[in-house]
Amino acid sequence: DFGGGITVDSFTVDSATQITANITIDAAAATGVRDVSVTTPGGTDTLIAGFTVEPAPPTITSIDPAQGDQGEALAVTITGTFLTGASEPDFGGGITVDSFTVDGPTQITANITIAAAAATGVRDVSVTTPGGTDTLIAGFTVEPAPPTITSIDPDQGDQGETLAVTITGTYFTGATDVSFGAGITVDSFTVDSATQITANITIAAAAATGVRDVSVTTPGGTDTLIAGFTVEPAPPTITSIDPDQGDQGET
Repeated sequence: DFGGGITVDSFTVDSATQITANITIDAAAATGVRDVSVTTPGGTDTLIAGFTVEPAPPTITSIDPAQGDQGEALAVTITGTFLTGASEPDFGGGITVDSFTVDGPTQITANITIAAAAATGVRDVSVTTPGGTDTLIAGFTVEPAPPTITSIDPDQGDQGETLAVTITGTYFTGATDVSFGAGITVDSFTVDSATQITANITIAAAAATGVRDVSVTTPGGTDTLIAGFTVEPAPPTITSIDPDQGDQGET
């Protein structure tokens, strides 16, 4: 007898001095020492604390969701086995575990925050318990956050004008395209920082007047500022007068 949570599947008396026992320790068996007893026609003997049940090492089988955007806060479910007694899970650089709950031996819920500047790409996720540590390689992915446009300066220009425009917002790193709509050509643009783009644009002389939607595309997606820029009518210019003189009293 090995005590609670341990089943003796079979045993063999090899000799007067040895027994071989095949045992199964239940997955939910309490950890700690067990007294081991052997009974013969001559009586029973017990070895106090003769056997110890150790915590099983944890295993991580899945993460859900398995990805999140830069700057995002979300709840993540870690599924596996032998998670009881887990300390704080580790999601790698740029990800903070704000809180976590061991829901049971097969599940942990972790509330995490991904830093706005966290490097994109995969992360290994680790869980440590009294039984050891398990790591799910590439278990979580940090995705680029979608861009947002908050303002355009200047937000208007005349037909036929060439000008530099500053676009302000967030998550502009890696921008691949800037669009000001019909009749406006983006000659070049520079991503000055994660929050600013400078675009050099030319408004066609024949461009229709009125508002334009301005879009920025990055690896994280596309954002559009509706009516973010306005094409104004070009001011008139006088180039010549003919004839450029007349006499008093002349019509």
